[in-house]
Amino acid sequence: MSTKKMPAVGASTRAGKKHQQENHKEKTLRSQVSFHADESRLVLPDAAPVVKTQNAVLSPIKGVAPPTNRGVVTNRQNPLTQGSLFNISCDYLTVTTTSKLSDWFRSKTSFLEEFGKQLGFGSVQKRTCQGGFCSRRIQPQGESKRFGKEYESWVLSGGSADSDYYWREIMQNNFEYLGYSTRIDIAFDFHCPEDFYPAQFIDLHRSTINSKGLTVNTAGGEIVGTRYVGSRQSGRFLRVYRKDLEDNYTAKNHGSVLRIELECKQDHARSLWEICVDQKKGYNHSIEVCAFWIQEMTGFLPINVTLEDFEPPTIPKNNTAAIDRLYQFLRQYGIVLDHMFNLGVDIEGLAATRANNSSRMSNTRKKQLSAELDGFSADEINDILHEMLLS
Repeated sequence: MSTKKMPAVGASTRAGKKHQQENHKEKTLRSQVSFHADESRLVLPDAAPVVKTQNAVLSPIKGVAPPTNRGVVTNRQNPLTQGSLFNISCDYLTVTTTSKLSDWFRSKTSFLEEFGKQLGFGSVQKRTCQGGFCSRRIQPQGESKRFGKEYESWVLSGGSADSDYYWREIMQNNFEYLGYSTRIDIAFDFHCPEDFYPAQFIDLHRSTINSKGLTVNTAGGEIVGTRYVGSRQSGRFLRVYRKDLEDNYTAKNHGSVLRIELECKQDHARSLWEICVDQKKGYNHSIEVCAFWIQEMTGFLPINVTLEDFEPPTIPKNNTAAIDRLYQFLRQYGIVLDHMFNLGVDIEGLAATRANNSSRMSNTRKKQLSAELDGFSADEINDILHEMLLS
């Protein structure tokens, strides 16, 4: 087994892309949502039909239903509320796990090559898996409060692996006490009019987004480009984009598709993981939670379900501003600091020297940071930053 220094694991090769395309149809059909007119309910994949809808007839197995909202948007109504949801899937999954769940992952994947030290781990493996490639991070450099150094991390990206398959398998095997997730992305796919783009969706919900104090950023074109709602460093983050414009399979088989993708990290990912593997709650409740979080951020509820009696999970309120500054510092200087430690440089002593000779303004900032982090233990700060850096 050779060890070499290469770019981060996860970039798809030509063979990987071909493999991905071959498995894409199976993945889409497996996670298809079906609508039953006679029972007026939305049947979620591999789960009891508990979510209500007013629309009908989409088969999860027999082919692909045609877009239901073709044409021009002639009013300010959101066309996504007209029953056009057709797919819910996990698009990205990162799991921190112990040996038993790791054995299961290894049995479902095959070793391809190994890389040197990356992202706080002594070694990173690239492995083939269903849908393409995934990465296994081993030999952790830092300790986890829950597992010490007896853990590893698996990363399955929807762009290069069938993360939805592994997510469902984990739920069915009830691995709740064998690990936790540091990131879960859940995607809701809607048929939409050909000229309905992310910019229009944001405009329809901008008042709610603004009232929550959330920012909206754009990548790509002013109209057709992806919209990002919220902070990437927070526990939940939203992407809105036209899936058919970046994926030929989607365009050919589904027509125009708007994807609303919720990225959950930190405590949001942990809470969602615990719900997913809880046999009394499981898949349906996890989808309701994601829908509730999207509604909190935008005012748009992606599934037609009554939430009057719904109890969302309690998420601890961290001081995200102070934690985010520490995170950004480690992102920028972590590699340099690690190299200095390995060389035996007294980083702690040098930091103390700098602090003791700092200006009045610097001392004020130091006191402010201490006040903002008041109430956090060193272990809590370490765990929060550790998960942020892994996700």
